[in-house]
Amino acid sequence: MTPKIHAQAKTGDATNGGVPGSVVAETNIVKATVEDIDQKKRTVVLKDSEGDLHTMKVSEEVRNLDQVKKGDEVVAGYYRSTAISVHKPGETPAPPAAGQAVIRSETGQKPGGLVVQTAQKTATVEDIDYTTREVKLKGSDGKTMKIKAGDKVKRLEDVKKGDKIVATYTEALAISVAKPEE
Repeated sequence: MTPKIHAQAKTGDATNGGVPGSVVAETNIVKATVEDIDQKKRTVVLKDSEGDLHTMKVSEEVRNLDQVKKGDEVVAGYYRSTAISVHKPGETPAPPAAGQAVIRSETGQKPGGLVVQTAQKTATVEDIDYTTREVKLKGSDGKTMKIKAGDKVKRLEDVKKGDKIVATYTEALAISVAKPEE
């Protein structure tokens, strides 16, 4: 299913003392109709708005799958954001954090729920090429990677070798099932 992007994010400078940073977020909403369901195998075949069929394996975590019937409408909303901040040598970024929250429907209701996850990663700038906008980062695990700073990243010239980059990722998925409209 090709998600439809309903909001594309803000990108700009962080407000922490003028330190360069950015936030990129997107929201996708997908609607589909249940074409077939196999309760024993816990698989659901969904038909998207373009008429394409998609078979999904449904986890045991999902309650009330027996409530889903052919013709039911499924709406899934997906939100993802990444916030990036830069810290100069000697500054101590907040310790890495992670968390997850799960909310699911009550027994007897149509399946539905919400999952929100947040994770944070820290890396050190090993090298930077301002012309190509490529930044070589070294993570806390010792692995290095190169990333290209997009054109929307402002004040890249303020980022220097030795700076710490902190990226906070947030993802949320909400799913609901409704009876087809008569």
